Amino acid sequence: MTSNNTRILDFKDYEDFGYSARDAYRSIGRRYHWDMSLAESFGPQKLLYATDATLEGFSVWFLAHSNFNEEDNGIWRNSFDGDYIREEWLNQNILHHNKMILDHTVRVVFAKKKSGKYYFMGVYVLDNFEKNDDGNRVKIYKRISTVYPVGENEELARYIKAWEDEEELP
Repeated sequence: MTSNNTRILDFKDYEDFGYSARDAYRSIGRRYHWDMSLAESFGPQKLLYATDATLEGFSVWFLAHSNFNEEDNGIWRNSFDGDYIREEWLNQNILHHNKMILDHTVRVVFAKKKSGKYYFMGVYVLDNFEKNDDGNRVKIYKRISTVYPVGENEELARYIKAWEDEEELP
């Protein structure tokens, strides 16, 4: 639902959105008419995540710590591997207090690279749950689009239908 003069975010463009997740969210959010009241969710010491942020009802997720910048925060570790993200929870005690672990919404994802700048990575859906060698929970997300807005996308449509029908996710 963007106007004809609004550019599409494309993973291949390798556009950087600066060093601040909050500033990036505000800039991108104005462009795509996201919920601007959620911008503070992307400030310092925040999860850098908000549900129902886009016009489509997608979540927005900024990854400050991942294998791209060789960081984790001691609570979770995010790893990109091709079209997948592994969200590995290192501190299981936080799971009971964190609504993010229970959220299975479609996510528009940005990641911080070694330069310290954020880049658009794509649109992801939950693909699977695993446990690591320590028995900690791991969520696996699959990239379904390298552009945003997504537009017509069969994989996304199947995922949303399965979620609405409470079926096993594709």
